[in-house]
Amino acid sequence: MKKKRQNKRGDRASLKARSAVAAEVLQSSADAASASSENASSLPPSFFLQKAEKCLESFPPEFALSLKFLRKGVSVHPNDVSLLVRTAEMLTEEGRLDEAKQLLQKAIKIEPEKKPEKYFYLAQIEEGRTSLQLFRRASALLEASLSDLDVSVAQAEQRQRASGDAGQGAAAAATRLLKEERRCVARQLVEAKCSVSELFMTDLCDEEEAEGACKTEIEETLRISEKYDGAGLPDALYLHASFLKTTGDIEGARSTSLRAAALIHEQLKQRDENLRITASTCEGDEDVSSRELRVNLARVLIDVQEPDAAVLLVSSCIEEDDQDADSWLILSCGLFKANKFGAARESLEHLQQLLTASGVAAERDNPLCVHTNELLRIVKEEQAKEAATNGGGENDDEDDWEEEDDAEDVDMGDS
Repeated sequence: MKKKRQNKRGDRASLKARSAVAAEVLQSSADAASASSENASSLPPSFFLQKAEKCLESFPPEFALSLKFLRKGVSVHPNDVSLLVRTAEMLTEEGRLDEAKQLLQKAIKIEPEKKPEKYFYLAQIEEGRTSLQLFRRASALLEASLSDLDVSVAQAEQRQRASGDAGQGAAAAATRLLKEERRCVARQLVEAKCSVSELFMTDLCDEEEAEGACKTEIEETLRISEKYDGAGLPDALYLHASFLKTTGDIEGARSTSLRAAALIHEQLKQRDENLRITASTCEGDEDVSSRELRVNLARVLIDVQEPDAAVLLVSSCIEEDDQDADSWLILSCGLFKANKFGAARESLEHLQQLLTASGVAAERDNPLCVHTNELLRIVKEEQAKEAATNGGGENDDEDDWEEEDDAEDVDMGDS
């Protein structure tokens, strides 16, 4: 699998880039030492936040150093909500949930009516009804912010018309910035409401109101997305497809998931075009759906008998991170469902190598290992059947597969 754009540079450019990265790491380490000194108390919260982000932007990302800056920032400014929330977010990514929870609870106590992200992050740590209340609190704050931005955008548009600005002046620029901010908030609101829907399909699925509440939240996310230029629309469509699949509307789930996949491919196409124009090496902007969403949507596509669409979608995830085991497993399942047994076997054997290299293969009860080994066994059996049918031929990707019982047993919902 090809790497990202960095690998297209020449040797001289690569050497220069490595030198620049080394210099940045050394400078960040020096800054960390400075921040740990007695002078740290004179440094503002923004210093620690900016240094932490710079560490994450380096190649490879300096996670430990980034967290060190944030921890020091919290020790110097224990009541700064931005530092508390960002540190908690990093701790959550590291799996240190108890520490993250304490920081988020403190941030909520200090500033209960602002920064909805702290409720969102804490909701992801909590479960059940507690999580539901936190997601809904985040949604309420985001809805209030969105309402305020609607007013601000309307006023900005009025000022732009009054000034006669046709789109190139300061008034037009101010309007565009407000619209971008509004779309960002709308997307956050969609994500919060999607999370509520997911709760009613998982932790709270046995609640009496689960189906009705889930349907209501999904309809609301679709309404918000459509109103604000498609903000978060792939997320909303994915949840809608999952809901339709769960309630037995397979045809509805198929058409909805295909629509979501088409939107994501448009996002990826636009990102690649932007990268080509700007010659940037960044991964893309926030308008591109996350790899997690793409992998989950690929699962749904497989379940509604659209394996080719699933393979195409999850391949975009592997192009961005060819070490992600989940993506390789979903790719293998999609290839298997598409009757491409040779390619599926090759993908699964590569996945086994990844699991061995990471040490996960030693955990024989790990669900990822179990799914990988079981699917590889089934693929080998199907290859043997085809070889016998074809007199030892190797055209397994071109011939029709007549035995589908094993394929029916590969349920992506539990992968």
